[in-house]
Amino acid sequence: MLPELGRDRSFMNQWIAVCLGGAVGALLRYGVSVWVSSLARGAFPLATFVVNGTGAFALGIVATVATTRPSPAPPLWTTFLAVGLLGSFTTFSTFSWELLQLLRQGLTRVAVLYLLASLLVGMGGVLAGAWVASRGAWSPAPSAPSSSLSP
Repeated sequence: MLPELGRDRSFMNQWIAVCLGGAVGALLRYGVSVWVSSLARGAFPLATFVVNGTGAFALGIVATVATTRPSPAPPLWTTFLAVGLLGSFTTFSTFSWELLQLLRQGLTRVAVLYLLASLLVGMGGVLAGAWVASRGAWSPAPSAPSSSLSP
């Protein structure tokens, strides 16, 4: 059951963090998509591919910092970044739609390439981000890992 909005300030702060992060992430996604689309033409959906790959990398950093050691930022920042900004920046629904369109157009090889490359870049991005975060400026002693980024 959701807490009453007027009585739980922490709950409202998390909602605000998600909303603000979502607005920033959506604008970033739009900007990156327009920019990448202006640079490359062709059947391969490069803009969504780039957005999802960079988003996976960024989420790897944020999630690793937030779940494996004392975070250098308040938990509200993790909610802002992981749930709001990166949640709206990356887009599985667009990826799925573009994949369907490639299949409908008979571009099966491009569709398979897009599917496999997206999975590899997504996992590779998260792994690379986690690796960077575990060896970067966030080097205090690790705390007990958490399994979720849920607010």
